[in-house]
Amino acid sequence: MLQFEGRLDEAIDVQREGASNKDRDAIRGLAETLERASRTEDAIDAWRAAIAAGVPDARAQLTNLLLGTGRLNECIALWQEALAANEPNAAKWLETLSNNVEDQ
Repeated sequence: MLQFEGRLDEAIDVQREGASNKDRDAIRGLAETLERASRTEDAIDAWRAAIAAGVPDARAQLTNLLLGTGRLNECIALWQEALAANEPNAAKWLETLSNNVEDQ
């Protein structure tokens, strides 16, 4: 609720506490709130933690954030790791990202 009231710093503090307890919803919420607060590097770190915690769709969210900052090579590396771990849709993401490299 705090983030919807524009109290992002307070929301981040609450979500950090939940994230430290391995609460996947808090980890996702922290990453999303950091993005809303334009704290991109912190959000990237939070999405990486979300991936490690098994938060659904965290890799796709991180990919979108990285693409928005022009870090295509990091996106490709991220999905190469996913492919090596046999994650669903990894090959499709890699193909799409590789097509972006060719278009540049």
